Amino acid sequence: MNNGQHLTPEGLLKIISIKASCNLGLSPGLKTKFSDVIPVARPEVIDQTIKNPHWLSGFWDGEGYFGIITYKSKNKLGVFSKVEI
Repeated sequence: MNNGQHLTPEGLLKIISIKASCNLGLSPGLKTKFSDVIPVARPEVIDQTIKNPHWLSGFWDGEGYFGIITYKSKNKLGVFSKVEI
């Protein structure tokens, strides 16, 4: 954004393609306006270990609360975890 690429048509399409790859994707209005946009490929996360405990403690410093609740699923799918930040 510092060099103004987002102000060009190509930059706008790049932003829309990033938005399309996010969890909720594009809104119905954006899908109508940008029907030919291809979402960018999301990287596959293989290693989900926390390599540095200071990274996790940053959530506490920023918000003041970090909690994880684990309980058995009522529909026999196993254990379900809920993260509260």
